[in-house]
Amino acid sequence: MLSRLKKEYYCPAWTLAEPSAFIRPGKPAVVGRQIRIIPAHTLKRSEIRVAAYCRVSTDMEEQELSLRNQQEHYTSVIASNPEWTLAGIYADQGFSGTSASRPAFQRLLADCRAGRVSMILTKSISRFARNAKDLLATIRMLSDLSISVIFEKEHIDTGAMETEFLLTLLAAFAESESRSISGNVKWSIRKRFREGSFVLSKPPYGYAKHSPSDSGAEEVEYVLLSDQAAVVRQIYAMALGGEGCYNIANHLNSRNLASPGGGTWAANTVRLILRNPFYKGDLLLQKTYTDENFRQRPNRGEEDQYLVESHHVPLVTGQEFERVQALLSLHHTNPLPTFTVFSGLLFCGVCGAPMNLDGDDRYRCKSSRNCRILIHGRDLRHSFVTLLNKLTYSQSLSRADRRLLGIYAKDHPENESAKELRHTITARPIADRFGDSDEKILKKYISRITIYSCHMRFLFTCGLELDEERG
Repeated sequence: MLSRLKKEYYCPAWTLAEPSAFIRPGKPAVVGRQIRIIPAHTLKRSEIRVAAYCRVSTDMEEQELSLRNQQEHYTSVIASNPEWTLAGIYADQGFSGTSASRPAFQRLLADCRAGRVSMILTKSISRFARNAKDLLATIRMLSDLSISVIFEKEHIDTGAMETEFLLTLLAAFAESESRSISGNVKWSIRKRFREGSFVLSKPPYGYAKHSPSDSGAEEVEYVLLSDQAAVVRQIYAMALGGEGCYNIANHLNSRNLASPGGGTWAANTVRLILRNPFYKGDLLLQKTYTDENFRQRPNRGEEDQYLVESHHVPLVTGQEFERVQALLSLHHTNPLPTFTVFSGLLFCGVCGAPMNLDGDDRYRCKSSRNCRILIHGRDLRHSFVTLLNKLTYSQSLSRADRRLLGIYAKDHPENESAKELRHTITARPIADRFGDSDEKILKKYISRITIYSCHMRFLFTCGLELDEERG
């Protein structure tokens, strides 16, 4: 028995029985198994398309120089790496980092979604964003696209991060610093409001700022611009004669007169002039305010307002102004508001500029680039209701969007905004028209709406970004 086992199974070691057969210790020899070697080859490295983002918060000359230096620095850095290709330098000047509504920043994100960017370089977290929620939502969106962001000052590469803890901590510090600066600026501005010494950055149409040569630099007068002042007087005269804002705007356009923005006149532009007490010599301060999320809001009693009477040379008398207000109320039982539920949320998909109310419930790009992006309020409301109806049953959502919405809350336990949005939407009944509950959702959860020629893009505060066809 022992001799038979030795004969069938014994093999002293790993030995080659034949050129193509191996014998394993303690096992019967396997004959005829073919082993083929696959030669190694070098894989071609994919192109790394690197973009840089730069930002300064003011238009001051020294900051313009800083922005130019940042652009030159990143152009040199990217060019010096043979594995990198320059995808573009995206620069915002005069925009705060507390808001994501920056033209160059939005162009950068759009190019990332289009696959034109593989990596982003930026000076620091505070240059990229000063709002912790926006920063984290953006980083997560870019991570889903396999795009890393390198913050030079903090030596952080988001592509190599194991957790978001350090990034979250530094982002919170940047936001806290911004809030502190904002608080100091607000205190200074309100002090000047109370003293009546606040100087408008840009006076209304018909006026210009002038500093008397024999006065201090802080003292500023508002002087009349004769050509524009004549147009304002004509607007008030036509309104006192019973003409409506639409007819007045058409008359001014027929004379080829430029509007305050340099384009054509619209009914709402005329109405703003007729409603502004500045033209009767009074200065009303703090008509808007900045909320805790750094968004500008109309002041409807949330903050104090300051009225400085007989502040400057008037263009119309107080009696004429009050009579025009009465006529406007007669012409419009429900006057078109200067601010609506969409104010501050709409941006042009072509150039990134804000879109303003222009006429009766219409919104138009206010830039001078002739983008021709125009949308009616009813289309906005219809598209938003359609989007909410889809979200109610989580239709047409990718897995990543579902996770952002909080449907897989266990995957994103830190995204309280997404979970709260999910509960709000799932409790909402299907609707066929824009109602009060939809307006509340819009105000609380939508941070930006970008309008394109055939569709619009809604950006939620939790980072969810969805497209909807124009209504």
